[in-house]
Amino acid sequence: MWRFGFEDDFRTITVAMPVGYKHFKWEHPNVDIGICTSHIWLGLIDKGYNPTVTVNEESGRAVWRLSI
Repeated sequence: MWRFGFEDDFRTITVAMPVGYKHFKWEHPNVDIGICTSHIWLGLIDKGYNPTVTVNEESGRAVWRLSI
């Protein structure tokens, strides 16, 4: 259900749900997206990066950005 993207010449990873997405059963998809993004953050740290994390609301959804 999440979309992963890249910005800034692949120096920023974005994680977000599609605009308008509603899961048919699970009421808290933004909790899971935070867990997913945390795994990416930990992987970047493990590889020696010091990522900056931001979360913004865009079109009614959380958009996570991890920049190196």
